[in-house]
Amino acid sequence: MRMLVVDTEPLADPIIDCLGDRLAVEVDYARTGTPGARLIGTGQYDIALIDSFLPEILGTELAAFAANQNTPALLISRHPATNTRLGHLGFPYIKKPFHIDRLCDETRRATQGGAEVLRRTKAADTRVQANLKALAVAIEQSNRLLDGIKFEISVRGRR
Repeated sequence: MRMLVVDTEPLADPIIDCLGDRLAVEVDYARTGTPGARLIGTGQYDIALIDSFLPEILGTELAAFAANQNTPALLISRHPATNTRLGHLGFPYIKKPFHIDRLCDETRRATQGGAEVLRRTKAADTRVQANLKALAVAIEQSNRLLDGIKFEISVRGRR
């Protein structure tokens, strides 16, 4: 089995290396999203652990890309608000700092139930895309309302 870890922080590397030893997993690392996406695109990974905060790309976007490449992904995050958001959206995730036993269990679960992890990730990404579209509509409506208010102010200012 082969795992890709996309994480900017090398602090967890010894724990993940230990995971590799316990599960007989070959572990590769990418420190940012672009090399991570390139490696995921090769199709050679059985699972990807992806930090939710990456330069260049959101972890959720990279997880959705991995799911579309049929690579199960687990997001990792140390931020409580992000963990809440990931859980609410339905993305599979692990909280940092993680305990090696929990990481082993979650990795096994994700690789054995790969189809379910892929389904959950794709469904979560669909919800994110719908939320983004709704947000874009709300912003457009707000901008039109502001334009109307500015026009009213300019007309009243001329009187």
